[in-house]
Amino acid sequence: MNDLLILEIEQGRWVARVANTDIEYAFRYLVEEPQLSSLCVQSLAMAMQSGRQQVINSIAGNGIFDLPPGTQPQTVVAELFDATAALRYEEATIFVAQAVLADELEEAGIALLAAVP
Repeated sequence: MNDLLILEIEQGRWVARVANTDIEYAFRYLVEEPQLSSLCVQSLAMAMQSGRQQVINSIAGNGIFDLPPGTQPQTVVAELFDATAALRYEEATIFVAQAVLADELEEAGIALLAAVP
């Protein structure tokens, strides 16, 4: 299991990536669009608070991430939350699950929303 889901700025945009893997999804807007880029992170946090299906719906519906063609929202959610146990926002670990983030998605979403300015 890869323990850490990292949300950070990389090459001018927010990304969600799983530590020690090639799994990485860029958020839709560039950091130069600060209101929009932080809105995507907030949207993810709010969807997390409502559970797995809402995260899937949000990725599919409002396009939180710039997904490669053919990538299914269910795959994104599985890759980001099913094999990670901790959530890092920028430089701080803001949430640690007892097993995996998928099992405590709502609580992780609350922690993320509290961390996003």
